[in-house]
Formats: sequence, structure tokens, C-alpha cells
Amino acid sequence: MAWLKLLRPTHWIKNFLIFIPLIFSLNVFQVHYLWDAALAFISFSFIASTVYIINDYVDIERDRQHPTKKSRPLASGEISKMTAIALMIVLGGAGLAIGWTLGTLFLLVVTAYFILNLAYSVRLKHVVIIDLLLVAACYVLRVYAGAKAIDVPTTSWLLFITFFLALFIISGKRYSEFMNL
Repeated sequence: MAWLKLLRPTHWIKNFLIFIPLIFSLNVFQVHYLWDAALAFISFSFIASTVYIINDYVDIERDRQHPTKKSRPLASGEISKMTAIALMIVLGGAGLAIGWTLGTLFLLVVTAYFILNLAYSVRLKHVVIIDLLLVAACYVLRVYAGAKAIDVPTTSWLLFITFFLALFIISGKRYSEFMNL
């Protein structure tokens, strides 16, 4: 159970945005497109879990002081730091290897997603407006990656709407967190 808590598979739901280009391209019943989109979903999910582990690793001392985050597997000691590092390497490597099979453009997008999330975890989540923009941009990267995985064009309006819808949702979440302080 501690492994699942560390990987946060409930957050993988965001990666379903990868399937948006598949749906809009009307190729949802084409097996090879569906297969590539599924691989893209798995790649992003592995990379997302890698980022969550890194975030928990970086914040381990802060999480130990937090009323709810202290029960996270790393903060509570259920999973050791060395085990977490090994899991980061395996999941990150697998996510990038799967990404590589989907082509250079997809690999570049998933790598950019990883780097942006790494910057977010280490520093940028504490910069008020930048954190909102960065999280919204990661939603756009998911949609764009979905298009690159199945090699279909995407429109600027789709990316634009994704960005602003994500910004709206994230702002609402931040507002709710602020009001519950």
C-alpha cells in the first residue's frame, strides 16, 4: 500500500488528456493509434510518479512537520530514501524508454514535462503566479504529447482552451486551499 501512496496513481487521471487528440482526430477506433496513445499515457504516468517521488524526497523534512503530509510513505519512514531513489530511477528510465519508442518529438515533450515538474518541485512551486502558469502548461504538454504520440496535428485553439481551463481549475484549487488555512 505504501508503494501506491508514493506513486500517487490517483493523479494519473490528468494524463487522460493525452487521449484528447486521439478523440478529436477521429482515430479512436484505430488500434495502432489507440496503442500509441496508451503507451504515451503509461510514459507520462511513470514520469509523473517519478516527479511525485522526487517532490516527496525534496520535501521530506517539511512533510514530517505537516499534519497530513507526515503520513506520506517517505516522511513516515514506510519507504526508505534508498528505495525511493531506486524507484525514481526505474520509473523515470521506463517512462523515458517508452517515450523513446513513440518518437523524438514525443520524447522531447515528455522530457520537457519532467524538467518543468522538477523545477516546480525544487523551487517554482513557491513562486505564486509562476506555479499556476507552470501547472497549467503541464496540462497543455499532456495534450500536445498525445498529438505527437499518434502523429496528428493539433490546433492552437485546443492548446489555448486546455491552458485556460487548467488555469481556471488550478486557481479554484489554490483558492480553496487558501480559504481552508
